[in-house]
Amino acid sequence: GFRTIDDSTCEAAVHGTLYDRVMTISLAPEGTGSLLTMTTRLKRTLPTVVVIVLVLSIFPGVWLTHSMLETYFGWYPRAFWITCAWYLPLTLLAIPALRAQFLASERAAEEHRKEVAQQIAAAVDGELVSNG
Repeated sequence: GFRTIDDSTCEAAVHGTLYDRVMTISLAPEGTGSLLTMTTRLKRTLPTVVVIVLVLSIFPGVWLTHSMLETYFGWYPRAFWITCAWYLPLTLLAIPALRAQFLASERAAEEHRKEVAQQIAAAVDGELVSNG
C-alpha cells in the first residue's frame, strides 16, 4: 500500500475496518535534515456507495413497498402516508448503526496510521513526533 508520487511526496494505505484512508507523506528540507509531514484522508468510494444505497432504499423504496403492499394485500390501507409512517423510521434506524461502523473504522484506521508512521520513522532512521 505504498506508492511514490514524486521526489518529495508519497502515499501509504491506512486500513480501517471498512472505510480505508490514504496517508500522504510530504518531505521538506528543514535545517540539516528533513521534515516528513503525514496527513490522512478518507477514501470516499465506500461512504459514497453507502449513502447512495441508503437514499435509494428510502426513495423509491417507499413507493415500491407501498405499491407492492396495496397490490398484493387487499386489506392494506391505500393512503401513501401510512406506508411512509412506518417505512421511513425503519429505514432510518440504520443510521446509528452506520455511524457506529464508521467510528469503529476511524479508530482502526488511527491505530494503523500509527503503525505505518512508526514503520516509516524506522525506515528513515528518524524520530517520530506526532500530534495524535
